Amino acid sequence: MKKRVTFALDQDVVAELKTISDETMIPQSRLVEKAIEEVIEEEKKKIDQGLI
Repeated sequence: MKKRVTFALDQDVVAELKTISDETMIPQSRLVEKAIEEVIEEEKKKIDQGLI
């Protein structure tokens, strides 16, 4: 189940996101979701290792 959320992002980040989305035909929302999933996994590993 998807939930709509709103974030403010730097204009340069949005421009790069649009470019990548256009070139890969991957929706911007999917690219953002994938990036967030990767950050979550990285942070969980740090927490598990006691680094945070």
